[in-house]
Amino acid sequence: MFFAHWSNTESSYRDMERRQLECPRCEKETEQTFRYHISKTKHYSVVSIGEGEKAVTVICHGCLLERPVDKEYAKELMVRYDNEITVAQAHELMERGDNKKAEKILKKLLKKFPKYGPGLYAISKSLISQTKYAEAEFYVKNLEIDYPEDQDVVGLRKLMP
Repeated sequence: MFFAHWSNTESSYRDMERRQLECPRCEKETEQTFRYHISKTKHYSVVSIGEGEKAVTVICHGCLLERPVDKEYAKELMVRYDNEITVAQAHELMERGDNKKAEKILKKLLKKFPKYGPGLYAISKSLISQTKYAEAEFYVKNLEIDYPEDQDVVGLRKLMP
């Protein structure tokens, strides 16, 4: 009997934002970058693909010290970063003309976070591009309630028949 097991872990990171913070090594306020690390593990004996681990670190631009972020704060940041990444992926899909796939991932995001403004805006654009005006109306109205003066939201309304 032959049994093969193969697994591979792929790690990547994204620089998500920069802020002025106090560095413990430099002992002064410096520009620092929040870095989001994501590992994905693939196992081929059972064909499973998992998220793996996620972490957030901060890198000081002065001394290049990279340190982890407090666990509770990191959890909040991971949710925010995951949402930002999802919306960015949706915009990339829309630019390539794959509005249906963008709509699908945005609906999944908005199921968890129904008031997430960038997600509402992106799904509105996707639905309008597909001429699904009746469905887009729901999302545009939500945006108009939460962001009545935002020029991007006003622009969406102008795209509606």
